[in-house]
Amino acid sequence: MKTCAGDNEADDDDDDITEHQHDAKPKPYLCTVCDKRFTSKSYLMAHRNLHTGENLYQCSQCHRQFLRVGDLKQHVKTHSGEKPFLCTVCNKRFAHNTSLQSHKQLHSGTVEKPFPCDVCGKQFRAKDQLKRHRNSHTKEIFHSCNVCDKQFARKDNLICHLRTHSGEKSYLCTVCDRRFAEIGTLRNHQRSHTGEKPYVCTVCYKWFRRKGSLDIHKKLHTTGNVYSCTLCEKRYSSQVCLKSHMRTHTSKYKCPECGKCLSCSHDLTVHRRCHSGEKPFECTVCSKRFTTSHSLVIHSRVHSGEKPYKCHVCQKAHSTSGALSIHLRMHIVDKAYKCSLCS
Repeated sequence: MKTCAGDNEADDDDDDITEHQHDAKPKPYLCTVCDKRFTSKSYLMAHRNLHTGENLYQCSQCHRQFLRVGDLKQHVKTHSGEKPFLCTVCNKRFAHNTSLQSHKQLHSGTVEKPFPCDVCGKQFRAKDQLKRHRNSHTKEIFHSCNVCDKQFARKDNLICHLRTHSGEKSYLCTVCDRRFAEIGTLRNHQRSHTGEKPYVCTVCYKWFRRKGSLDIHKKLHTTGNVYSCTLCEKRYSSQVCLKSHMRTHTSKYKCPECGKCLSCSHDLTVHRRCHSGEKPFECTVCSKRFTTSHSLVIHSRVHSGEKPYKCHVCQKAHSTSGALSIHLRMHIVDKAYKCSLCS
């Protein structure tokens, strides 16, 4: 199987059984369901199983299906927590080598997205990601939910959606035992424990755990806070942020000590520790205790000397994303904060 730096995307979908993404071979075999083309009849026949559901390898825990048994074995690691691939820069571990290679690009500053969408211009690291994105423009629909009639272009997306109706949560966080319906949601959640923030704003160098949060933040630099809360007049850069804030006015997760409303039960649990003084996370080196696992991770770097956030300009390393953000402003000629007396 061919490998290439361009293939290293943590969220690559193993259902694409076309040849290497840079190959320019003729593809005379056409899938009559989704119009995808293949170089050989055997690839086409294997691909058709995605539409028919035949001859697929199914995960016994979350029921996701795969074309190849090797892909299923790799997927099972997401449930077991096995992470055999180690980053030698920051010691973070990964279940797949492709995820490790993608992560390494964050340290080297060489993240490339050579595949642009010819409709909206959005760029992607891998060709199969671009193909999946194009469906959002063509609105090709093949699979319908039998509960709410919502439709999906991919069967695996339908399977993930069905868990919202069944309440099934197959993905377990090994730190706090919270469960999630999708692997992507679990990965985002795990960053609250590790403190990892892989997405950076190129304007102010603020770092984020989720790409969606970065996209919302970028609007601050272009449109500002245009969405206002009708109850307290707070302003936000997106409707998503405003809706999240509005839940604090009507939330059922209300602190009995101070009356503060939180958007979810987890946030309420963490908040109540400021009243109870509970600090369930203990440093194994100095026995100092913390209210959140993220605070413990940051503290542990004092002992380990780990500095996973490296400046792409001068290579200076920092222990937190916030420290790196402050440092990066030193390289900006047009500084964001100026003294009113001496400029």
